[in-house]
Amino acid sequence: MTTKGVFFKQLIKLFLDNKNETLIRALKQEFGNIDFSAFKNYPADIDLRFQKVLCKIIYGKEDEETHYLLARDYYAQVVSSSIVSKTIFSLCQNEPAKIVPMIVKINNAFTTGMEITCEILDKNKARLRIDNYPFYPQHYQGLFVGATKSLGFELQISFEKINDFSYEYILEWN
Repeated sequence: MTTKGVFFKQLIKLFLDNKNETLIRALKQEFGNIDFSAFKNYPADIDLRFQKVLCKIIYGKEDEETHYLLARDYYAQVVSSSIVSKTIFSLCQNEPAKIVPMIVKINNAFTTGMEITCEILDKNKARLRIDNYPFYPQHYQGLFVGATKSLGFELQISFEKINDFSYEYILEWN
């Protein structure tokens, strides 16, 4: 699994736009070089180390809860403000039942190597299965909650571990 450099660049831009120079300095000190190339794919271990450093800097600790918060509060902003997401959201008319299956396409704009399948269970419920996912499952839980909240609907998410790198998420909305 890899994360596209454009994602890292947009995340760092988010911090810079918010005038968070203190965070950027701490990130450079703890992580090292943050001059990511937008056109390069970075291995999952770099993304995970980046997440862990950000959790420690922003929340003072690194655990499942802080990975959820990081994804909900920051990663979701990058994803939901991307051109790919904005286009998909407008085509789907902000209807959850249409947007949820498009998560696969949105995810592919930022990562490679994960396999995501979606099954709509009824008009307010879907199942997502993510394979080859090396991060905390709470990370994607926070990402889904944050991104959909920006669209104006609440999402309830539970997940179950299938194996070390596979999770099944149940998404419900009103």
